[in-house]
Amino acid sequence: HSEKADVSAPPPPAYKDDALSDGQHEQRLIIARHLAEKIDLSLIPASDLSSTITESNLISTHDLYQAYRLQALNAERSKSK
Repeated sequence: HSEKADVSAPPPPAYKDDALSDGQHEQRLIIARHLAEKIDLSLIPASDLSSTITESNLISTHDLYQAYRLQALNAERSKSK
């Protein structure tokens, strides 16, 4: 009788923010903010912008405002068609 080998991926290593040094945490925040700049916020539902995205503190208030503005203008245009 043959046994099937377990070919599933190993579990990810345990990860805790608390285990990061302040320097590592700060470096990750810098990288996350840089990557967040690449996101087209106008494609994210306003409900997510007002909760998850705002709470992340990765996006500036100005960029959030611009996303809401674009969404409002697009909604206005599509409503008037």
